[in-house]
Amino acid sequence: MHFNGKANRAHMLHRYLDLESDSFTFHVSAPIVDVIIADLFFWPHEVLVDFDNDDNEDNGGAAAAIAKKAAAKAKQKTLALKLFVKHVANVEEDKYVVTIKGTMRYELAMDHVSTGMSFRQVAAAT
Repeated sequence: MHFNGKANRAHMLHRYLDLESDSFTFHVSAPIVDVIIADLFFWPHEVLVDFDNDDNEDNGGAAAAIAKKAAAKAKQKTLALKLFVKHVANVEEDKYVVTIKGTMRYELAMDHVSTGMSFRQVAAAT
């Protein structure tokens, strides 16, 4: 039968597509990144709220637990904002530049999101 066994990677479509050289570049105004992404997604008081909701009975380790959560949130924020590169074209208007490599994968992810898949499902599928 023709479909028995595994297909050779040399005969697959991905070998003939240029997946790495294409990229999208977006210019985003600074207030969007500074206020919406940096401040709204990463609240400074979020660590204390999360800690209060944990119902932690050990008060002796409370300061260490808060410090550990704060460090983890700071690391997440740094990693998330690493994508945005500050670009000053003129004095009046600051912008960030975002470059997305792998346009086919990006478009596939956007198609998955538009069909109603969650971000976790999209991450697992792409």
